[in-house]
Amino acid sequence: QDEITRVIREDPEQPGLLFVGTETGVYVSLDGGGAWQRLPGNLPVAPVYDMKIKDGDLVIATHGRAFWILDDLTPLRELAAGLAQETPHLFPPRRTLRRWLHWGVYGGGSANRNYRLSFGLLITYFQDEGEEGEAILRMVDSGENPPQGVIVYYTLPEEVPDNVSLTFLDENGEEIRTFTRRPAQAGNNNTNGAAKPFVPARPGLNRFVWDMRYPEPEKLEGDPVTEKATVGPFAKPGSYQVRLTVGDAQITAPFEIYIDPGTGTSHEDMEEQFALWQQIVAKIDQTHKTIKRIRRVRDQVTAWGKNLAEAGLDEPQATALQERVKSLASQLTEVEQALVQTEAKTAFDRLRLPTKLNAKLVGLVSVVASADAPPTRQTYDVFAKLSGEVDEQLEKLDSILEEGIADFNAALEDAGVPPVVV
Repeated sequence: QDEITRVIREDPEQPGLLFVGTETGVYVSLDGGGAWQRLPGNLPVAPVYDMKIKDGDLVIATHGRAFWILDDLTPLRELAAGLAQETPHLFPPRRTLRRWLHWGVYGGGSANRNYRLSFGLLITYFQDEGEEGEAILRMVDSGENPPQGVIVYYTLPEEVPDNVSLTFLDENGEEIRTFTRRPAQAGNNNTNGAAKPFVPARPGLNRFVWDMRYPEPEKLEGDPVTEKATVGPFAKPGSYQVRLTVGDAQITAPFEIYIDPGTGTSHEDMEEQFALWQQIVAKIDQTHKTIKRIRRVRDQVTAWGKNLAEAGLDEPQATALQERVKSLASQLTEVEQALVQTEAKTAFDRLRLPTKLNAKLVGLVSVVASADAPPTRQTYDVFAKLSGEVDEQLEKLDSILEEGIADFNAALEDAGVPPVVV
């Protein structure tokens, strides 16, 4: 009412779902024009001269405010069809293209001004953290892309229970990842150990974007070379499910991830890529857990070395144990330094310091993930070589723990001192 209408469009898939462009924005009707309401969102007040529904999105042409796109009309279509009357409700995710845009060099990640070189253009952006721990890019001199990943819409009741989660499952029903709501009384820097991003849990309509990645391997905190580059495998094309849990209620919906048919890559090729990717990630996980174990054991050994003076040992006994401490710490450090570059202070130190095994494995992931194609023979050869070198270091560590630490613990026991826990 009291609006100048410029354009009207009906959804080609859901009869009665209407969109009207006016002098001030867009209105939607779920009942064939019986009732209208303004489309919420971040569309500025502007004349809307044309609209088109393409690939399940609503594309809006404004006068003076450029093009705007409403991603994924699935929730509106189900509301118009009367399929989302009860809460909680899970809207089936639409078919999702398996892709990940790599913006190129100079990728930042801080809250300050960042730059990325892409397609021959240098773009400027700020990176913030959203309410649920997700990364939000605010573009300064370029447009926004749609979310990368599987978009999941769901509605929650007015009184939302504490346990709200989304679980993604593969075609066999095996769990891939589970995301939960932000823990109670957890601020931005206190998440009680829960993983980000969190599932939005507000009354009404919510949206979550799964980045199509499997769990990442163990991160090695404090290692600037790999800390931000350690990610999980990208889901292969195929059939999946998402399960919404709200209190005691569970709702499951299927969805599909597909590959660009223009690549010419077969399903078998992507299976091969995924299998090798998983193997590399498993080896990274094993390597980083081993490094952390080395550090825990060495910390205990050196701590006992500092406390031997308080143990009331005679000088020959204390001296002998101190020598054992130095020897064990040296052996453990030797294995550690074969696995990780301990002198690196920034990510760029990989340009001036020797690259160690964990960073080589992380770098190999980028080779496997560089294209929608099966891994090359050289990739398999490099992984076999790196994996063998890691296994050599693990064998050395096992020998140190089984023999050196065992002998050291026996000496501590003789001296009446508690043993080192491995």
